[in-house]
Amino acid sequence: MVQNLISESSLETLNEAKDKLKSNFSDRISSFSEKELSKKLLKEDLDKNNQASINAHLQSLNSQLDKILNKNSSHLKHEVLYFEFAKGITLFDMITGVFDLRAIIRGANYISSQHFYKNAIGSYTKNVLCLYIGGLEFSCIPLNLRLGIEIYFKNLIGYTVAYKTNLTGKYKDKVNVYPLSISEILKFFSHKKYKKYIRLPMDINIIRNVNYWSNNLVHTGITTFPWQSMSAIDFLKPLFYTSHENGHLHIEGYNYLNLEYTQDNLNSDLNKFLSNNFRKIEVITAKRDDNKPPFEGAYYYPKHNKANSAESKRRKDHYT
Repeated sequence: MVQNLISESSLETLNEAKDKLKSNFSDRISSFSEKELSKKLLKEDLDKNNQASINAHLQSLNSQLDKILNKNSSHLKHEVLYFEFAKGITLFDMITGVFDLRAIIRGANYISSQHFYKNAIGSYTKNVLCLYIGGLEFSCIPLNLRLGIEIYFKNLIGYTVAYKTNLTGKYKDKVNVYPLSISEILKFFSHKKYKKYIRLPMDINIIRNVNYWSNNLVHTGITTFPWQSMSAIDFLKPLFYTSHENGHLHIEGYNYLNLEYTQDNLNSDLNKFLSNNFRKIEVITAKRDDNKPPFEGAYYYPKHNKANSAESKRRKDHYT
């Protein structure tokens, strides 16, 4: 019964926000392109004086409310979504004052170390008390997306390990394992000299924006607004498509490497990009065979396929 009351109160908050979006902000909820929206929604700080950021949140919130308030959304976990959105809208209104809500719902906007630890125990043990107020699995969406992006790109190049050799100082010539970060990989593929190595079905800057945003939860435990999480999933959808436009399906998705360039070319440029006057970086990757499947998924543009080459050129022209 208590759960039903919470759901009803949460739904009241959602409907109030939706009504005010429609009546007061209809001219401010559909103005940004996907690339602009990802930047303003996921990278810019939200405060009452940043109107562009507020408008981006309104656009995202409106879009996601359309999904969860839709009568045909029976596949969604409404109890979780209603509460998460209600507490998110309440906090958003406290920061910006745009809605002046009557119905408010408060809940946790921070995941503590104990919450993570108890949740880990609860994954295999019954009756574990975790006092997080909200949907912990939903709140961890940024963690899942962050891991998904990193694993995707490291598998894309066949990454196994990286080494750093010191070129100067007391520890000159000393070799250590180098913790190659996903931000470095994304920066490499974004560079005008090296973006030729990959032909993504989306703008890589959107992926970088999602990765930047997801790190906030990773490093601070502070949760994000629920519409940010659902929008981030929408932004990344093309990267994780499991269907090919030729009708083929692959459950692990697709690898968008440009196979016109050799693995040696890519590795050489990646090592050059990561190295400087103080260090030499060597990234070790599993040997690539362009005639066999990659480590994960399948190549979207297999080598020696004229039809795919033409399509890859179209995508390259579109996203560059």
